[in-house]
Amino acid sequence: MVIRRKRKYSFLPKRIVGLDLSVNHFGICCIDPSNFNAIISISYLTNKKKFLPKKGSNGKVISYFFAPKLKTEDNDIYESKRRSTILYAIQDFFVRNGLGLHFKDVYICIEDYAKGATSRGTYQIGEMGGLVKNYFWEKGFKLRKISPNTLKLWATGDGGAFKSSMLKTAKKWGFEPYYDEHLLETKKKGKDKSIDADGPITDMCESYLLALFLRQELDLRSGEQELKKLPQYQRTVFLRTTKAQPVNILAIPFICQER
Repeated sequence: MVIRRKRKYSFLPKRIVGLDLSVNHFGICCIDPSNFNAIISISYLTNKKKFLPKKGSNGKVISYFFAPKLKTEDNDIYESKRRSTILYAIQDFFVRNGLGLHFKDVYICIEDYAKGATSRGTYQIGEMGGLVKNYFWEKGFKLRKISPNTLKLWATGDGGAFKSSMLKTAKKWGFEPYYDEHLLETKKKGKDKSIDADGPITDMCESYLLALFLRQELDLRSGEQELKKLPQYQRTVFLRTTKAQPVNILAIPFICQER
């Protein structure tokens, strides 16, 4: 049994959000930083009817749905409707949870774009991501971006980890009550066609891990946690620098308006 203890924080905000955004689906999770892994609300969006809630599904999870593209539908019109639907669903999640209303100080962590990708989907996620980031900017929320490999390394110690490994970590850290087999599917990955987890459950799992990552960053900034007490692979995440990023993540300001 895991005993959850509430902690008093001198710096942490009242709400932290993780968002795993893709072209046709997303997972989003809001946690209370005064309790290590307390999920306040968690949701997913899908364009697959098989993932709509069924009898016996987890009633704690809110789902959003939009219909897949029809064969006769114009591409530009469909993509515009899709962007509008996804943005509305994200805004609805924030309103449902009083983010920006009752809780003014909101921090958000999202995955950055995959480097080197050139497919049509890359441009579509770029357009979608721009709309979402602008919404966060206008609301005055504080945004942190991290690469997909950074999240994998922080959560599992392996920057190339499969989603199944991410899911295993998330369940160990408090995601278990929200696990739903109905929202899980498998896919073949890599040249060797290895089987990996997929589906809305992995989107929600990664959004939860993004929120926990940001919570730990804020802990480190405030002194609630110490780098030297973290596993080596997590210390690497917070301390490493590159040519493109000459300072470590703890020295990078959040993306937000000055108020």
